[in-house]
Amino acid sequence: MAQVQPCRNMAPLKLDGANTQIDLGGNITTVQSQKWIPNHNVIQLQILGAYSVMEHNVRTRSSLEFVNTYEGWYQRLLGKLGILHKIHLVATDNGVPGTYEAWVWEKYDCPLDWKKMNLPSDLTQMKLPLVLLYFIPLSPEIEPRA
Repeated sequence: MAQVQPCRNMAPLKLDGANTQIDLGGNITTVQSQKWIPNHNVIQLQILGAYSVMEHNVRTRSSLEFVNTYEGWYQRLLGKLGILHKIHLVATDNGVPGTYEAWVWEKYDCPLDWKKMNLPSDLTQMKLPLVLLYFIPLSPEIEPRA
């Protein structure tokens, strides 16, 4: 079983074939990859992508600039823990574009009404019930789908 430590001060993801165990603040839950549902909500995907890049920059003191989220999936977590979003996005690092995968946990204790949200110019002004769990660059051979 491989372990991935994507960010400091965060429990590792335990990858075991089709199942992934994630520690969501003391609540360990299992995610089954075959249950990912495609997400076609463009506004939601763009907000999740912008949030992921912003949070990654804060944690790692990097200077990525969000460009676009090009695909995403979600899965409802058992026990009313919320929704886990998996997104693929494009961000630039000093003008050089790169593709990334991010996993974002949307907590149920304060659900968002995505239909009423617009992509704000500054996400830091919003208190979003989101937690960035995982943010890694994708392999160069993985290209965004048109």
